[in-house]
Amino acid sequence: NDETQIATKRDDSVGYLLDRATYRRYPLREGKQLVGRKPHKNPPKADIPIETTDQGMSREHLYIEVMAGRDGRYHVYVSNAKNQNPTEINGVKLADGDKVGIRHGDVIKLCDTLLVYVGTPIDDATEI
Repeated sequence: NDETQIATKRDDSVGYLLDRATYRRYPLREGKQLVGRKPHKNPPKADIPIETTDQGMSREHLYIEVMAGRDGRYHVYVSNAKNQNPTEINGVKLADGDKVGIRHGDVIKLCDTLLVYVGTPIDDATEI
């Protein structure tokens, strides 16, 4: 077959976290990812190291789990990691052991740092 196929590079991110103070974007991917403060000297422990001066944010603060559902949408859940400082979702404190679903536009507060979850168009799709 002599057909020429055009390969397009597919972005494997499924939304991102937007730092409201710095406007930095932190891409999310399917699976479970650890979010935490990026240390100045040592390698980060987090899959998503947040560049911040907020010393209240733990280096292992929050887990974000992104799963593709049977409905064709991505479902995103958050839970505390090894943090000792507060985490809030839209102003509600996240207790240890909680696993909470978030949606496009939800605000995640890690101590004094505000991150907004920005979904992708597939979040609102009826089919893939």
